[in-house]
Amino acid sequence: MATVGFIVAWLLFLLAIVVALVNWLCFFRNYRNRVRGVAKHHSIIPALGFFLLIIAGLICPRGPGVWIVVPVMLDPGTWVVIVLPFVMLRAWLSRKT
Repeated sequence: MATVGFIVAWLLFLLAIVVALVNWLCFFRNYRNRVRGVAKHHSIIPALGFFLLIIAGLICPRGPGVWIVVPVMLDPGTWVVIVLPFVMLRAWLSRKT
């Protein structure tokens, strides 16, 4: 049973890495389109990789390790979720004054 949990955890980990790579691809395509003047936008997938990694950490028989942090920090979709509360708080505070 532990082997199945380990395999599923690693599959979810790899899927989270694929999500991070797709987010980077969207990020660079948005930049390229902006430079070329093309009015087309590619959306990143916010927090999906983060949730996949949390599930992988819970399923893994050894428990979550440091390996969970690496894709989260490299995924621009997760950056949006981390930065968004601060941006919203700043907008809310500037509106109140």
